Amino acid sequence: MSRAIGIDISHHQGTFTNLSNIDFIFARTSNGTRKDTKFETFLPQVKKTKRRGTYHYYRTNHLHHPMEEQADLVLSMIEGHGMKMFATDYEISDYDDNVLTKKTAIQLYGFMLYMVQNAPELKHLLYTGIYTWRDVLLPLQGEDTEFGVIDWFIFGIWLPRYGWANDSHILELGGIPVLSYYDIWQASATGNNRGEEFGVGSTSVDYNEFNGTPAQMDAWLGDEEIIDPELKYTQAEVDSMLAKQADNYTKACDIKCAVVEKVSWNEAVQEAVRVVEAIQK
Repeated sequence: MSRAIGIDISHHQGTFTNLSNIDFIFARTSNGTRKDTKFETFLPQVKKTKRRGTYHYYRTNHLHHPMEEQADLVLSMIEGHGMKMFATDYEISDYDDNVLTKKTAIQLYGFMLYMVQNAPELKHLLYTGIYTWRDVLLPLQGEDTEFGVIDWFIFGIWLPRYGWANDSHILELGGIPVLSYYDIWQASATGNNRGEEFGVGSTSVDYNEFNGTPAQMDAWLGDEEIIDPELKYTQAEVDSMLAKQADNYTKACDIKCAVVEKVSWNEAVQEAVRVVEAIQK
């Protein structure tokens, strides 16, 4: 399978010329309540790639970066530019005051719901590390909050994990599975120093892979529907079955694990149906 490959860029790249050798791209709009200084400069080149999206570095200090102000800034910046995807980057770093706690995770969920409500045409993703997923986010799955019952599975998952030659271990820690699927894998923070090859002004650039082919990414984005005549169910129908179980983490995890662990779609569909029927009983 030839996966869709892409990069994500920000002011750190300095310059960007679209060389038409990527399948998708993310450009950073903002950091908290501040615009990325290169977003508008990069935009004409970004728009040359049809599978395009933006991402926002979410700041947890709402005293200095009010939640709705962050969201409204993003919405104003992406309006009218034909974006397909939007990712919220929730992580800790050495240079700001972000803290990853139960409180900020609940607020993150509220922020992401606000973005979904105001930009429903976009594919919304959560960009976060596997440790943050295990220790901060997953324990809140199903909790009733001021923003409703938390369900992280309504968002796509963009997972940064470096140092792997392939994705066979990125969903587990110490051999223990902690996440049942992902949509985009940030495989390298440097792109093996291939910045020039991808048209950026920096040596390093974040390199990403979609968990599927470019055509499958189109289907994921809702641009096309792929139907294999040999399959009893389309991928969209399988996704619909999985979504019905999303209000319960255990059920959702059981089904998604059943799907990703199978080699062929026929096996995956049969196993997913079996699990659904077992749960309904």
